[in-house]
Amino acid sequence: MKLLFIILISVILLSSCKDPSSLDATREKIKIYDPNDLPAVFKVIPDTIDLGIIHPGKLYSGNFSIENISNNIVKIESISATINKNQYLFGDNTIINLNKKGEQGASRIVNYSFISDKPGNFDDIINWDSYKNPKTPLITKVASVWAEDIQFNNTKVGEFDLKILKINNNSDVEVSITDFLISDPDGVIINEPQVSIPLIIKPNSVTSDIFLTFRPKDTKEYNSKITIKAIYPDNSKHYTDEIINIVGRGRN
Repeated sequence: MKLLFIILISVILLSSCKDPSSLDATREKIKIYDPNDLPAVFKVIPDTIDLGIIHPGKLYSGNFSIENISNNIVKIESISATINKNQYLFGDNTIINLNKKGEQGASRIVNYSFISDKPGNFDDIINWDSYKNPKTPLITKVASVWAEDIQFNNTKVGEFDLKILKINNNSDVEVSITDFLISDPDGVIINEPQVSIPLIIKPNSVTSDIFLTFRPKDTKEYNSKITIKAIYPDNSKHYTDEIINIVGRGRN
């Protein structure tokens, strides 16, 4: 009798225990609403805003277009950067209404600007207010080491024009310039006295004057460049604008 009771209890327990996977197969699955999964209702052209490596303290501006790709009116109440809200500015802070795709007024040009007094990485993503898509990257690096491009005056053939170049170090560390290469296929640029490498720049400072002379050989525009390389002693990330463009024109 006792053995029979044990057998009955065992049968009941086995029948009440099911494989968890079978429970998952029969359980109703509820999908949680996630606005990040919603498809984009407008597109951005270009799909990435890339300013490259730029200079501190300089105002940069541009524009992009947004276009409605849905059958509903799109209303964007604000545009901002997600992180660097004070550095990136978009439009004139008015609400943007995009008519349905294919209709007049379905697209719009948006102006933007960027400025930062500090060097560093300012990569970001545009915040489209209530719209979570599209994800529009903002790619901007502000250089620690940089120099202004050189624009020579229109110079009479065979005569000279002199400009002074200064290389800026906006970082908090001492920087060593290990390369200073002049690419001058027409042989119209003279650096005298020549830059002595390595060139050391103190923190938050500039180099002494670097003299560049332009002597045109013909009545045309000349395009040259200087390529620099900067070495930073610390482990933090710095950016260098390595190209200094040089433009001059010869005249009669």
